[in-house]
Amino acid sequence: MKNLWSILAIFLFISPLAIAGEEALYAPVPPADSAFVRIVNITDDPDLIVKLDGVVLNGIKEIPVSDFVIIKQGQRNLNYADHSEELDIKAGKYYTIAILINNKVHLMDDALIENPSKAVLYFYNLSDLNSASLFAPSYKATIFENIATNTSISREINAVDFDLIVKSSSEEIKTLKDISLKRQIGTSIFLIGKKDAYQIFVVENKIKK
Repeated sequence: MKNLWSILAIFLFISPLAIAGEEALYAPVPPADSAFVRIVNITDDPDLIVKLDGVVLNGIKEIPVSDFVIIKQGQRNLNYADHSEELDIKAGKYYTIAILINNKVHLMDDALIENPSKAVLYFYNLSDLNSASLFAPSYKATIFENIATNTSISREINAVDFDLIVKSSSEEIKTLKDISLKRQIGTSIFLIGKKDAYQIFVVENKIKK
């Protein structure tokens, strides 16, 4: 199978001036004593109120994923429903915290964007599927293969518009039409749910203002 990097290379030509003019879009580094944190709520309660260090983290409209917020480093208290848990937040990091169907907490460390000429695609398998893959049919390329349940992965990729297919083994779960990747911007794909009721959310990573 051809490597997606080489297939998409024809799309990558960016002048130094263009990059310099787009630095405002580049994923910011968290303050020295802080991190960026967001919540994804996959419990049975879509109205669940989640607080981290006293900050409310709710989903965006119909999507159960919050924007990133700044949280001070250290042991921080996570509260939701009648649950309370301490999380170790390290400075300079991006985190996605999943509140799972059994009300357990899963903390995932998200990679920062390092190359300003690239986009970053993140994929989260928070479903009951033992593994899930992400396939780009127009390039006949598998971007992520056999990602285990309750794990995530990311990679830098060229800024392109294309369709993506979420698969499990040979079974197609859903086709995502017209996914647009932008330089210096992270795009996250969340797969959640159970058999016959899988949901997929595509989110452009943002920091709450």
